Amino acid sequence: MYFDGESFNFYRSWTGFCIYKAYVERTEDGFLIQKVTVNRKEDQYAETNDRRDELLVEILISQALGRDASILWE
Repeated sequence: MYFDGESFNFYRSWTGFCIYKAYVERTEDGFLIQKVTVNRKEDQYAETNDRRDELLVEILISQALGRDASILWE
């Protein structure tokens, strides 16, 4: 994951494909996610369930911030 100034970008380490882009707006308290895009190219990412992707992005961001995301796996 890296931040390019406007979005957090999540790449698959073994393929190099960008899977998620979380576009953010800076606020007084940090950042507010405005939109998340998901790579739906079948040859790069096979998941098609939006809810699963939503949860996975939440887990990835929580873990990157050092928060306990274990409850989200249930």
